[in-house]
Amino acid sequence: MVYLIMSSAGSRNQGNRSWYVKAIAFFVASTSAALSFGLILGMIGSLFRSETRAAAASLGAVGAIIVGAADILGRGIRLPQVDRETAQRMMHWGAIRGAVANGALLGMGFVSRIGFWLWYVVPMTALLAGDPLVGAIVYGCYGFTRGIAPLPLGARVLKNGGGAASLRWILDTRQHLHRLAAAQLMVAGVVVAVGVGT
Repeated sequence: MVYLIMSSAGSRNQGNRSWYVKAIAFFVASTSAALSFGLILGMIGSLFRSETRAAAASLGAVGAIIVGAADILGRGIRLPQVDRETAQRMMHWGAIRGAVANGALLGMGFVSRIGFWLWYVVPMTALLAGDPLVGAIVYGCYGFTRGIAPLPLGARVLKNGGGAASLRWILDTRQHLHRLAAAQLMVAGVVVAVGVGT
């Protein structure tokens, strides 16, 4: 993500654009795509009865607690996902166009490697809320968070004078983040289970 933004080839009119302009384009595309997809999921969810959505939420809550506990105990369950990165060829689409395409794809999340079970809370919540506005807000928050990430990460890369040290820092913190996400998944499961049960 950060590598693509900081190194995408530019066209004649885009070659000298600063990395933060590409990061902003990535951010806007990520947030917009997520808002749109969340809106659609909320609309689809509204077609189901509230009892059906509550039953699905209960099952999802139990699953979240089990998967979160397994992850914390080091017995992680394999993620159902598209196990690939976004296409590297986007680096050659031009600085802004590549950042926008990459941002839109990552803002939706499911078209590339996910990494954390916690992500599944996003589309499930957007769908089971049964409300287009709530769906857009929930998914939009994910797209916003994913989209804003290149700004501090890119600044860190520049501060360290290159990508190697920053990549090492990201890899070093990944295991801690994985456990934190698993704990958050368990908490989300408990909250939903209690909410549906009351």
